[in-house]
Amino acid sequence: MELAKITSQFTKLAEDVAANHVFLSVSTGRYKQAYKRVLSLESPPKHPARVVVVVGAGASHAACGLPLGEVAATELKNRLGRVNKELLNEELERLTLEYRLNETDFETQLLALSKFDQRRLLEELSNIFYRKYYPSLSYELLAHMLKHRFLDAIINFNFDELLDQAIEDEVGAGNYYRVVSDGDCVDNVDEWLNDQKRFRLPLYIKPHGTASQKSSLRFTRSLYTLLPQEFRKLLEALFEGEESVKILVLGHGMQSIEFNDILSRYARDDSEILFIDKKAPTSLEHSIKRFYREAFWQVIDKPGLDDDINDTSLDDRLEEFWKAIADCFRVGYKPRQITRHKLISRLFARRIDYRQPESNKQSELTRYLKDRAYVELALAIAKAKGFVHLHQLAEGRTGKYFGLYKRNRRNVSEMPNSLYEMCQSLDLRQAGYSREALRLGEMDDSAGHALSSLIVKPDDLEEALTNLEDKLVDHLSRSVSDRICRNKKLLHDTLTEMYRGNEVEVSPVKSVAHHEAFATRELLPTFTALKEHTMRLLEQPDWDTLLVVAETGQWLIETSYVQIIKAKSCVKLVLIVADETWRATLESNFRTELHSISILPWWLHNQHMTLFLKDRHVLHGIYLERRLRASQIMPLFLPDHDAGALLDTFVAYLMKAQRYSDQSLSRYIGPGELADEKKKFLDELYGAFRLKYSEQSPRG
Repeated sequence: MELAKITSQFTKLAEDVAANHVFLSVSTGRYKQAYKRVLSLESPPKHPARVVVVVGAGASHAACGLPLGEVAATELKNRLGRVNKELLNEELERLTLEYRLNETDFETQLLALSKFDQRRLLEELSNIFYRKYYPSLSYELLAHMLKHRFLDAIINFNFDELLDQAIEDEVGAGNYYRVVSDGDCVDNVDEWLNDQKRFRLPLYIKPHGTASQKSSLRFTRSLYTLLPQEFRKLLEALFEGEESVKILVLGHGMQSIEFNDILSRYARDDSEILFIDKKAPTSLEHSIKRFYREAFWQVIDKPGLDDDINDTSLDDRLEEFWKAIADCFRVGYKPRQITRHKLISRLFARRIDYRQPESNKQSELTRYLKDRAYVELALAIAKAKGFVHLHQLAEGRTGKYFGLYKRNRRNVSEMPNSLYEMCQSLDLRQAGYSREALRLGEMDDSAGHALSSLIVKPDDLEEALTNLEDKLVDHLSRSVSDRICRNKKLLHDTLTEMYRGNEVEVSPVKSVAHHEAFATRELLPTFTALKEHTMRLLEQPDWDTLLVVAETGQWLIETSYVQIIKAKSCVKLVLIVADETWRATLESNFRTELHSISILPWWLHNQHMTLFLKDRHVLHGIYLERRLRASQIMPLFLPDHDAGALLDTFVAYLMKAQRYSDQSLSRYIGPGELADEKKKFLDELYGAFRLKYSEQSPRG
């Protein structure tokens, strides 16, 4: 295949994935406008292709050395030694003649073995493939792309749970549709679809079941009708529609009859199958041959980085692919970087001895869980800019791995015994009287310091991160500490990027209670949607006042936002923030526009908003809840009626901020008092407008 053709195909697929991300981020009516604003590409396709990744045994073999079909079949035969070889060969011959199956294929071997001792076969399959805690960059990147809506779905034909764990860590329970058994499906697939006939949340399907649920394991190669009807309906909804489908294949031969039948029946003729594999498949079923495109990557194993890391060029190619996708985005809309995933895979990737069940590796697992919890805590501290809340840590990756560590350890006196003790060991200190709010480094008891310096200031970043890194290494096992020593720059770069990046992530969950407070709202399911929508509203000419409640207001100092606000004449900004770290910068950037900045502490401050006003009336706004410094947000766009109701909340926050400053904070703000204060606020605000307009008007 010519190099130019390979490059062109590679670039085109990256562009398709980037376009799909934009399409899944915004409503249909704004897709073209958002595409042009967000991507540095030519005119948008009318219907961006859906992107589906198919994963097979080759990917898990590359990740940690799990056995491929022939080796796995031999291992199972050895474990099921009581099976008569002659009878087994007769059954294999029958399957080959009756169903035209390849005798050496893994699924054919499973079908034959299952006839003799299915219970024992399921047990041994689970012993071999029930593996979870073996991170790899390939699976980390797939989970990352699924979470941020670059992919519509991942279909995993493997029994192991390596990718399951990566997705659970990255996406989080409740933020995607996970389908392993027919009971995971809904009766009506339309319940999971949005107005664009795309899945409302990312979709993860395991058609052949999963090792931790032995009853779910299916050997469905022989007849596609053995696939549960609910699975068929789900796959049909995934492939049918106005858009073509790009099917990216990792380590799978596309030999599943039931899957191929659905694909051939429902996918458009211009759909494509593209392989990332060690070699192109020797044969494809006739029904899907028309979709096949020659492989544009040839993955070749290379020596590992050290004795227990299985590094393959599959990781390299997926990282290269991600970079190509990111290059499609304009400055200001670049997707979240992947250095945290590179760090996790570099520190924890290792080969597996599949001949030994996980139950024989208790001490190794306990060390991993403790090390992983410490590393996740360090990343969470950096992401929160040095100021964290114990409740949120407990609900995130840190709390999950710490909880697993506590349940798996054998010595209950082993330190740390609580998540708080773990935080202390990395030099987090109480920010106030409670153990829940914790800050990196020394704390001052003065009220002024507590208000203005909860997060680590940019000037103090290098020293803070260096100290954090030193503390982290002291608490890790020898093997992981050694890897950190070989990857010091990667660790430092990752922590720095986490600090400088977004403190929160958008999480489009199925149902959120506070959304029901609004009659009309539009969920902004990705950061791309949030930023694009914010910029679109800022560019509109009809607003004259911007009311903002935020943690620090840092987002307003991005160059693009500063430029567009300052380009307008006679506008006012009123800000309420919990932390004054960026106050001087905000005052410098918006010297004429800034009407006021008020301080309301984070524990009194959980409703964030950006409201656009014109002549005292709210036009629309963006709203989100962020309780106790939550790391996940679910932003909404609200039109005039619902956004107008938030003006009361904003004014109440102003009142609370003033009372907090005066040390006279009242426990209750009544409707009458609020109405009087709102009128006073708007009179004063728009009185300042009239004065500014009169000063700028020429004298008659």
